[in-house]
Amino acid sequence: MAVKMSRTKLLRTLRNFEGKCDVARELRRELRKKRLSPEEALKRLLVAQTVETPKKQSSPSEGTLLQLGEWKVFVEEVDEVRVHPRPEDFRPEVWVNRKNKTARVRVYAGKYESTNHLNRLTYELDAKPTENGFAVLVRYTLYRSGLDFGRWREFSYLAGYDDGSSFVERVSPQVQTVEEALEWLKPAEVKKAEREGRRVYRQGDVFFVELKSKRKKITDYSLPENHRAVVGDDGTVKVVHHEHSVLILPHPHFKPVVRKVIEGRRVRRVWD
Repeated sequence: MAVKMSRTKLLRTLRNFEGKCDVARELRRELRKKRLSPEEALKRLLVAQTVETPKKQSSPSEGTLLQLGEWKVFVEEVDEVRVHPRPEDFRPEVWVNRKNKTARVRVYAGKYESTNHLNRLTYELDAKPTENGFAVLVRYTLYRSGLDFGRWREFSYLAGYDDGSSFVERVSPQVQTVEEALEWLKPAEVKKAEREGRRVYRQGDVFFVELKSKRKKITDYSLPENHRAVVGDDGTVKVVHHEHSVLILPHPHFKPVVRKVIEGRRVRRVWD
């Protein structure tokens, strides 16, 4: 029995398949211009989906050993062949041995395939020890050859270990150093408080900003998930999280502010 679908519904379906199927974008464009009927477009999509997706291939990893303060960090380079990459596909991975003060950070490089194109990915590193661990800034550059020779795109990640847990955060491609990346991650409200001389504390990805007015307390705000504030008899506040060190605030007049996040946003494909 033939499968039927309206033009509007098929356009939505093709949009969802753009990252998974080579021909979805082309079919969507042709369908919008009414050069194809919905039946013909659906038939071509079903045929394309039956084609086996090339398997990932990987070569032996290479890397560099860095001494970052007390930490020995091995940056492992993995060369893999991927089809239709997105920025989140190159998200570094971090493994930490807190007892031995050693860590491994996996980054990606190599060639990546897309329709009529061969992409080449390179990266630059900036690594620094931090107060409670280390941070590695990975700045990726994607070069695209083929129909649009020389076209490229940049995106960056900050990875490392801090305050009792590992982290990986997407940051602006404009940042050049670890210090700039850490500063970029601060919300505007935190930067404003620092300029005004108010005290700011941090636990993981949550900042605690001292309030100008004493009318509100930390208990008046909703704390992020898994964070818990306990006000002591002496007026101090103990902020507890199972992955981070206990934070002691000198008084309860603080406001929690969550750090910037890019990862949850919708992002375009790398070669767009």
